[in-house]
Formats: sequence, C-alpha cells, structure tokens
Amino acid sequence: MDYDHILKGMTLAPSAHNSQPWRFATGDNAIDVYTDESRHLPASDPDRRELYISLGCAVANGVVAGAQMGQGARIEYFPEGKDHNKPAARVHFESATEVKHYRELGDAVTTRRTNRSLYHSHNLTHEDRASLPTLADDAVKLIEDRGQIEAIAKLTGEGSFETLKKQAFKDELSHWVRNNWTKQPDGMPGYAMGMPAPMSLIAPLLVRIAPIHKQEQTQTGKQVRSASAIAVVSTPYDTPRDWLHAGLLCEYLWLEATAAGLAAAPLAAAIEAGSDLREELKIAAGITDFPQVVMRLGHSSKKNLKATPRRSVTDCLVQ
Repeated sequence: MDYDHILKGMTLAPSAHNSQPWRFATGDNAIDVYTDESRHLPASDPDRRELYISLGCAVANGVVAGAQMGQGARIEYFPEGKDHNKPAARVHFESATEVKHYRELGDAVTTRRTNRSLYHSHNLTHEDRASLPTLADDAVKLIEDRGQIEAIAKLTGEGSFETLKKQAFKDELSHWVRNNWTKQPDGMPGYAMGMPAPMSLIAPLLVRIAPIHKQEQTQTGKQVRSASAIAVVSTPYDTPRDWLHAGLLCEYLWLEATAAGLAAAPLAAAIEAGSDLREELKIAAGITDFPQVVMRLGHSSKKNLKATPRRSVTDCLVQ
C-alpha cells in the first residue's frame, strides 16, 4: 500500500496556528497517529482540546487519501490506552468498494484553505446544502438564522478581545506568525491572514507588543456576520476522544465545502476564551452538548489562496 500518498494527505490537515502537532507511524495496513507534545500550545490550548481536534482532522484526510486508492478505513481511538506516548488514533485500511464519497473529496485535501476574507453573506442554496452530507450527522448543526449568527458574531468578537488581552497568548501566537517569504515548514505566514508582504516582516513583533484586541474584536465580528451559515460541531462529553471525533467531522465538512466551492474558516475564540463564553455559545447555537468546532461557511470572491507551509512526511514520522 502507498503509505506516502496517505501520509502526505494527513500532513495537509488544518491545525491551530498551523502547528501541525502530529506524528505518524506505519504498521500492518494501518497508520498510528500520535501527539507531538513539542508542538502543544499551552497558552491557547492548555487542555490539548485543539491539539486532538487537529489530529482528528489528520485522520479524516487519511481516510480520504486512502479512499483514492480504493481503501476503506476503520478508526480506533486510543487503541493502547490514553497516554501521550501511545497512539491517539489508529487507522486500519483494507480494500473496499463503498468509498465513492470520500474518494471524490481527494482533490479537496490539497486545495482546502482557511479563507479569512469577508464572505458575500448570500444564503446557501439547496445545492450548497446537498453538497455537505456531513450535516446529516447529529453532532453537526448548521445555523442560518441571522439572529443566531449575530449572537455568535458578538461572542466570537468578545472571545478575540479576551484572548488577545493576555500577554501569554500573544507571546505564543507571535511565535507562530511568519513573514511572507518564510522558509519554515509550519506556522502562519502573513499572506494567510491577508497581510501585505512588508507588514508581514514586523507581524510577530506587532502581535506581541501592539494592543490589537479591540481591532481584532471588530474584524472578527465582521467576518462572522459575512457568513452565509455557521456550522457547529458538538459532542456529548468533553474528552480527548470527543475532541478527536469532532476534528474528524470538522475536516469532512471542510473538505465537502471545499469541493463544492464554498469558503470556510474556523472560529475558535469563543471556546478558547473560557467556560463562560463557551456556555453562552451553546445557548446562542441552540445546542445542549459541548461545542467543539465553530466554522463559518459562505461564498468569497477570494479564491485560489496560497497554501501554508507544511512539514515533510519524513519530519512527521515517529523516530
């Protein structure tokens, strides 16, 4: 089996700050997915919730890449127990014929982007919704009511305000911000945030020392309000297994949106900011479970966005 193709797809998964907090090991028709603790973000993700969501996204990409090769997948979470030195997930592969939907998402693995632009706020069409079969999962809720979107915009803006007031959060974020000419294989170049090249040279410094929390509160609110819809992935419990599964569903939905020509971007601030805003988010979204992923969807005139840097497969293998 061509592990290289599958592993390459897994390295293209989204992650907080593009930290790419994963390691992989291949076995007998299986790939183990481990956390890379050196890439944990303690200031923004102290309980590793976003880290495990990122791993779940990588698993989803592996399922899709395997389907391109006619391989079905069976996923085990924590097959050897919950220990940072043990695999968080194991993906078993075997020949299968019922993989058409996942196979059709293969191109989206390489073209998926975080589109941070303002969207056109047009309503989703029937065809748009039909192209997102992951919405049928009970854990995924699509919100199109403008009142609810406004409430989520306000909470997300407040979350940005609160997190960017914390110096530890800003210091950590600045470590992952890159200039537009970066040769580093991870992190967020300025172009991914719509930043002109000259400004990107001082972006890490600005993030660290400038009082940007009010500006980001306003901009984040505008971004959310421009969405056609908000998708919320929630889970009945708030454990690493739930986080992994939320990441899996998030990435399936994101790939479906990409394949359908929809723009998408995650909105983590209202969850990152703490339990109070997260509880308010639950009420605003009209859900009873724990919100894990919030994503805005819509149509954007900004397309063909440049990819962010990636580590090589070799760099991601367990040594």
